[in-house]
Amino acid sequence: MAQIPIATKEEERKWTEDFKAQWVGTPYPPIFVTADAVMVQDNRILLVRRGRMPGRGRLALPGGHVDQDELIRDAAIRELIEETNPSNGAEPYSPKVLYTWITAWQVFDEPRRSANGRVITTAFLFEVPKETAEISVTAGDDAGEAAWHDLNNLNPSEFFEDHFHIIRELLLI
Repeated sequence: MAQIPIATKEEERKWTEDFKAQWVGTPYPPIFVTADAVMVQDNRILLVRRGRMPGRGRLALPGGHVDQDELIRDAAIRELIEETNPSNGAEPYSPKVLYTWITAWQVFDEPRRSANGRVITTAFLFEVPKETAEISVTAGDDAGEAAWHDLNNLNPSEFFEDHFHIIRELLLI
């Protein structure tokens, strides 16, 4: 698999400038609502490597923007499926099954947590039951890669924005 190049600081700066320019002239600065999935199994965490900007090449939690007509929890499940396609090897896990694995959630709303403006995220902890066989994953949507990572070997400098902080806070590590 070809390695996804990490975006340069200049590429990130330009992308952020262009993104923010889209919102100039609105009566109020936009507030974005996102959802993230923190899926863990046997001391491993499921992460994606972002395939596009912002944060191209960086490790991140599967997640994204909440659609206008969906619950935040449902957005976390949808994004988890779209970006990682979790399956038992024979068939994908249904949203109904994934929902039963949610054991906790936390809101992350520090006003400057994203360079792209005010982004409030809710991270949902998906704890895979011990009796579940290893989950197969395949990158999809805007994820360049999807893979399991050992929780003891995470490097904070590889992560997009505050995703390492979210993992630490939610898993109390």
